[in-house]
Amino acid sequence: MKYNGSPKPVFITDEERVQFITRLLIHPDFENEPLNEPLNEPLKSDLIFDFIKLNPNCKRKDIEKNTTIPLGTLKRYLQELIGDGKIKKEGSDKTGGYVILGK
Repeated sequence: MKYNGSPKPVFITDEERVQFITRLLIHPDFENEPLNEPLNEPLKSDLIFDFIKLNPNCKRKDIEKNTTIPLGTLKRYLQELIGDGKIKKEGSDKTGGYVILGK
């Protein structure tokens, strides 16, 4: 960290010095980078959208299994895609699935 220009780590201890927390601060050049998205990989939301496009009426468990996106992350991206008006869920919770809106 010292050699690449990152800020020094911050160490926080309790009074007895039994526990400690180390905070590794982000390098200033990367503060505006998107979180949780490797630079040379497609966005998770794009992977989900493309999977639904190729597999209309697919269920969340199908997307999770075939994209290896963790369930919590998948739920978040599905809600984002629904909120953006790109996909919607059709049918009941048991038998329904996700579909693409528009073209």
